[in-house]
Amino acid sequence: MDPAAIETHARALGFGRALDLFRDDVIEAARRAALQRAQLDPPDDPACEPWPPMQCAPPSR
Repeated sequence: MDPAAIETHARALGFGRALDLFRDDVIEAARRAALQRAQLDPPDDPACEPWPPMQCAPPSR
């Protein structure tokens, strides 16, 4: 992914301030996330989740 595309996506997702302060870090994080995503196998059933959905912990007494 080229830096201009990453910057456009980051700003659209609300990471403008982070991009202004830490441009290189945001670009590197996006590149690493893309590499990790590419290594994932597609699920057999797209409706299923790879792990149980997040749930709130029961209130402590």
